[in-house]
Amino acid sequence: MILEAERVEREHLADNSAKYRCNDDEIDLVQIFRMLSGQKTTILVTMAICLVSAFLFLLFTTPLYDIKIQIKSGLKGWPKEDITSWLKERQYVNLFPHPDKDTSKKIGAIRFKHDRKGDIITIHMYWPDPDQGRAFLEELIRRWMDYYLRKFPDDSIILARREIEQKIDELEQQLNTLNKIDVAQLENRISEKTKLIGLKKRDIETLKKEIESKKALLKYFEEIIEKLMVNTDALMKARDALLVKGKQQDLSMLFLLNSIQQNISYADQVKRRMVDVQSNIYQDSNQIISLQNEIEEIQNSISEMKLQKTVELQGKRSFLEKKIGDLRYQLEHIAPIKVLGPATNTLNPVKPRKTLIWFMAVIGGLFLGIFLAFFKVMLQSDLGRK
Repeated sequence: MILEAERVEREHLADNSAKYRCNDDEIDLVQIFRMLSGQKTTILVTMAICLVSAFLFLLFTTPLYDIKIQIKSGLKGWPKEDITSWLKERQYVNLFPHPDKDTSKKIGAIRFKHDRKGDIITIHMYWPDPDQGRAFLEELIRRWMDYYLRKFPDDSIILARREIEQKIDELEQQLNTLNKIDVAQLENRISEKTKLIGLKKRDIETLKKEIESKKALLKYFEEIIEKLMVNTDALMKARDALLVKGKQQDLSMLFLLNSIQQNISYADQVKRRMVDVQSNIYQDSNQIISLQNEIEEIQNSISEMKLQKTVELQGKRSFLEKKIGDLRYQLEHIAPIKVLGPATNTLNPVKPRKTLIWFMAVIGGLFLGIFLAFFKVMLQSDLGRK
């Protein structure tokens, strides 16, 4: 019975393998897809194992930042070829006589590349802590410079340092005298404009006094006209009384008529004079408004001058401070090896490359699953033949 069961199972496997067997001269894609569909569990499990492996790898792998610093041949220093050879031979290992374990790892992580067309050499390393990496590269450059200066003393570097120090002293003197000179000029200009404002204010006060005097004169003219009108009314009443009595040819009538005429004529003259005074008051008032506008414009110009001078001083001060900072940086880094800037690092880790790893896990799992599916079918076929 056992032998009969084994025979039936082998025939069953042979029948299944025959479904996926193809001729030597052609490939049946339909049968291949059917076979892959039948082995989809194997493929999916293989892909899942690859994805889990990739996840565990990313989970337990320390992310690394790319940290670099750029250098070039400095003042009468090593040429690019010598620097490159020095780096290729790993001579920088000698800069750390007794390194600890952590320092040894950092030394081993150092790499470099150079621009073939230019003279810039980039020293970089992959390290999990960007602050430690930057500090180590800057320490490496500092030790490198000290090593060169001890091995090849160069008086030209000392002369260059003195020249830069002299420039720094000159710029610092300009920075110290900047406020005194410019502020004094600004104060002189403001003083001139302030005096002009004072003169215009005095003119305004003079005009105001003249207006008050002219207003008093108008009031005096009004009183005169009022008296003339009262006197004229009295004369006209007296004239009317003589007319009632029939004394039109009397000398008194002539005198009254002459006085009335004189009063009216004088009142007209006073009124014309009042019109002239009122016109002068209007002109003086407009002149006061004009002077006040001029004062306001001068005050605005003073504010603009102060603001402009403040901005100008700030710009000059920033320019001088930046220039002094650049010179101090040059002074600190003047050496046979010129450092083009402080060490920098990438904002995000560059290793491991997560996208590439996930992609390789998916594609690799798929192909590996297909391979295992074919291998499983072939194995079953061979067992069925036996």
